[in-house]
Amino acid sequence: MKNTLSKTQLAILISLLISVLPSFMGTSIQPQYGVLLLISSVFFAIALVLTVFSLKPANLIEYKYYFIFFGFILLSLILPMLIEWPAISALGLKKDLILKLLKIISDFLVFFLVYVNCSKNKLFFYAILGLFLLPVALSPLAVITPGLLGGISAFQTLRLSGWVNSASLLAIFLVPPIVFLFSLLIFARKNYIKLLAFIFSIFLFEALFWTEMRSVWLGIVFSILLIMAFGLKYYQKNYLKNITIWLFLILIIAVCGFILLPDSIKFSFLSRAVPVSLSYAGPAKTTQLKLNVIDDRSQIWKEGFNYFENNLLGYSPIYYELIDLKMVYPGISFHNLTAHNIFLEAMLSGGLLLLLILVYFYWWVIKKILISFKKGVSPLGATLSCALLGILIAFIFNDGLFDRWLWILIALFIVAQEDKFIPEFLYK
Repeated sequence: MKNTLSKTQLAILISLLISVLPSFMGTSIQPQYGVLLLISSVFFAIALVLTVFSLKPANLIEYKYYFIFFGFILLSLILPMLIEWPAISALGLKKDLILKLLKIISDFLVFFLVYVNCSKNKLFFYAILGLFLLPVALSPLAVITPGLLGGISAFQTLRLSGWVNSASLLAIFLVPPIVFLFSLLIFARKNYIKLLAFIFSIFLFEALFWTEMRSVWLGIVFSILLIMAFGLKYYQKNYLKNITIWLFLILIIAVCGFILLPDSIKFSFLSRAVPVSLSYAGPAKTTQLKLNVIDDRSQIWKEGFNYFENNLLGYSPIYYELIDLKMVYPGISFHNLTAHNIFLEAMLSGGLLLLLILVYFYWWVIKKILISFKKGVSPLGATLSCALLGILIAFIFNDGLFDRWLWILIALFIVAQEDKFIPEFLYK
């Protein structure tokens, strides 16, 4: 395994860093976004050309299943595109559709490049992993001086958008580092590493609470429970003691994170976190229990499913624009909203075929995690498994099927399952 970066790997890293730079620098760099995106694309093209010329026919056979999988995804998207093409042309959406399709293809190629190079180079694997851990380094700045790194988003609830200018994206981006830090609390042997993980976890939990993304909170809960299960499997002793300690640490971290929130944000957080709504009818006060995260999306899901029933092949990757303009059902409109559910997103984008592909993918991930839990996997492998599961659960209430960083995390997940690279300096 090489410990130096090749030209191809440097080009990939530069491309990813430049592409994410506008988000991490906030609004101050947005005017230069087009130039940065062009530069990023140039480095990406260089990396792709170098990789293609370095591959041999045997390598392509080795990776054939990934190409077949992506081929079915493309097929599921092209079929509704062909059917809806007259409407797409008439509504002036050809450019949007072509750009969306090019993005999806480029995202798969990024996944392929990251996976191929991560599986061969430990340093590159850690460098890509580091991109997911940037929130650990930036979290104190984002909380103490939020305006420096993107500030507070323009929602009435003052949800933190941080360095990615989106509360939902920020919350998703926080999942891997939070799970990583908690894995250090469980698996690290050195006390100073555990102490640093504890401190930074408080900042990340404050930022997570501030985003008010309840779907991601749910994903984090599942991730933490799973990493605790991996921890019990790893130590195989003192089960009750370990569970008590880990739950206590999580409680302290969560409470400290909540205390650090500004008072106005605390009230907003509680109003969204507690699934209870109060209603008044004269002098009598009644309390109605409801799960807000589902209640807020139920109408969107209902309308989206109605559209799917009308066209089982889907509407194309730009379904939210197409449906809104076509007005399939008079009086009902998606209002340019997305599905807020990864399965509904698949149904509207690529129909039944893409839905089946997505269901298979979820089953494949869960199967991989169960196998790694049964046979045993390194702490880092367990961490990436739990992080991926948490994000996939969060995406049940959000869109994310065509998210580039999800596919990069999947590449890391696959490599980590092979236990090629174990950072002993963290866990020994």
